[in-house]
Amino acid sequence: RNAPNMAVNIICTLAFFLIANFTIGYLAGIALDPGEDFMKVFRFVGTAGILTYGTANILNGIWFGRKMVADIIDGVAYGLITGAVFAAMWP
Repeated sequence: RNAPNMAVNIICTLAFFLIANFTIGYLAGIALDPGEDFMKVFRFVGTAGILTYGTANILNGIWFGRKMVADIIDGVAYGLITGAVFAAMWP
């Protein structure tokens, strides 16, 4: 197996986060009005973030026997951070 290319992997990871967060922001823009309170934005965006990041590797666990607990915990953390950032910056 070839050694991983860190530069390509980092660029692909950043692209994944940008596309995922753009899509989450797009959904939030459709569902939420400007001026919504922090908790409403946090709940909506946090839930979308958890669905995006927390479930991203479950199929790998099912099909390839990967341990999923750490990936799910990381995904929940990423989702909650995404929710907090969007809520803090919501217009």
